[in-house]
Amino acid sequence: MKILALDIGKKSTGVASSDELLMFAHPRKNLTGDHDQQFIQLLELLKSENHNLIVVGLPLELDGRSGAKAKEIIAEAGKLQSKLRLQGIDIPFDFIDERLTTKEAEIILSNSRSGKSKLKDREKSKKLDTLSAVLILESYMSSISK
Repeated sequence: MKILALDIGKKSTGVASSDELLMFAHPRKNLTGDHDQQFIQLLELLKSENHNLIVVGLPLELDGRSGAKAKEIIAEAGKLQSKLRLQGIDIPFDFIDERLTTKEAEIILSNSRSGKSKLKDREKSKKLDTLSAVLILESYMSSISK
């Protein structure tokens, strides 16, 4: 089994991929551009590699409720899944709570960069998206191994 994790954003989507044994989450190149461009990049990735599941980070409210942002992500994931089916790729989607994932990614990135030159905002944003996807995937793999 191989899982692809997405941290869906408006400008960029962070991507991470598991290994077959679900032990490691590997950062992948972010999907960039508008939603159509991101879909094309996702389609190419799914055609080149065999994934069994796509996990999407769900930005729930701190109290655990689904707010407007979570509902947008669910809708976007549904559109992606429908478009993939039209291309002959019928892959299941699942969601996992990603509350505070970006904060955790910022802390990790900040700690790894201590004493080094500061990243430009654009570069930092890309790294945060990717690291968030890795954290989402690690969290998901941990939850299914229990």
